[in-house]
Amino acid sequence: MNLQNIRKQPWVQILIPGLIMAVVAAILLLAADTCFSKGSSVRDLDKSKADIVISVASFDDEYDDTMIAVFKYMVETGYGYTIQVVETSDDKAKELMEDGILHVILAASQPDTQSWFKSAVLSGSILDAGPTYSTDDFSYNAAVIPKLETLAPDLFETVNDMEINYKFLKETHDWYDGSDMVHALPLYEDGVRAAVYYFWNFNYEDTWKTWMVWAPAERIRDATERFTGLRYPELYLGIEYDLDRFSSNSD
Repeated sequence: MNLQNIRKQPWVQILIPGLIMAVVAAILLLAADTCFSKGSSVRDLDKSKADIVISVASFDDEYDDTMIAVFKYMVETGYGYTIQVVETSDDKAKELMEDGILHVILAASQPDTQSWFKSAVLSGSILDAGPTYSTDDFSYNAAVIPKLETLAPDLFETVNDMEINYKFLKETHDWYDGSDMVHALPLYEDGVRAAVYYFWNFNYEDTWKTWMVWAPAERIRDATERFTGLRYPELYLGIEYDLDRFSSNSD
């Protein structure tokens, strides 16, 4: 049987297209897996930024730990800076800000701290970065020192635009606080899952993406996807999938 006769055989006419389709499918799957493994097209973080330490206060606020968990994850994942959390009192925080030791206080403006907050803003020792979150009764504004604008200009802009929807903040806080996870450390030290819960479940165009330009937002989106092993619109509920594959992003 010559080659031409073989080509005319029915089984050959079925087999060859099937093999071609299988090869094409395998190539597409390999390409997709490679792209997923390598992440998005966004450029890698500038590793030198990790040497820049941004100090944020652990302040007296009901949602303080949750805010810091979200902030820490955002800064280190999206921008590459290193976050140092400084536990301090209200009075001490003011001194640390004026001495340039603290860079950020999330929700610095509290009902019982308005006096020093306003006076410090008027003196120029701190800048009012606008509300970190707001309720019907009060705007809990962040404070940053002027030095942050030159130390981390991209982050400075984000902090000034960052406002966490109170409903989403409370849901994240209540979810983590009411979960069965072992809270051996303060939430800001062991709060990756709380941060992922926020960034994954509230990944809307009018939420945290409005705080920053595309590149850090894309890094956060990619990191949360890798951590959870999920695809939208599945909700993250504290369970990760395929963590062996993405172990470098787990906690």
